[in-house]
Amino acid sequence: MEKTDIGQVQCLLCSKQVALKPTELFRETRCPHCDALLWFRHRTVQGVMVLDVVPETKAENLDVMRVGELLLRTEANPKAIVNLDGVKFISSSFIAGLIAVHRRLKAAEGRLAICSVHPVVMEGFVGARLDRLFEIFDDEESAVSSFVNG
Repeated sequence: MEKTDIGQVQCLLCSKQVALKPTELFRETRCPHCDALLWFRHRTVQGVMVLDVVPETKAENLDVMRVGELLLRTEANPKAIVNLDGVKFISSSFIAGLIAVHRRLKAAEGRLAICSVHPVVMEGFVGARLDRLFEIFDDEESAVSSFVNG
C-alpha cells in the first residue's frame, strides 16, 4: 500500500483508496474493496519498493505471495525491501511466503532484501539458516544503498 495522506492508503492489490482510522494506521486491517489483508504499508525509495510490515502482523504465506505475484507482473526486474522495524514475531507461514517470493524474484532477475530485523526474529533466521538465503541489512538505508549502488 502506498501512503497517500494521513489515514489514507492505497491497496497495492486492487489500487483503491482505503480510509484508515487512526487506530488502524499501525496494525493490519482488510481492504474493504478486495478483502486483501493490509499487512504492510508500501512506498518507493530511490526506485525500490519498501514494504513496511506492521507490527504483530498475522500475514501468512498466501498474503505474502500475492504481493510477490504483483511485483512480478508490474516490474521487469522487481526489487523490494521488507522492512521489519518494530516486528518482534513472524510466523513460519509468513517466512515460507518470504522464501517463495525471494525465489520467484530471483528467477526473474529481481531481488528481495530484509532490513531492521528484531534480535529475536534474527535468532530464528540464523537458527533456520535463512540468513544465508536472504540479504539482511541492519537498516533501510543500507538496504536501499545496496540496490542503488549494485
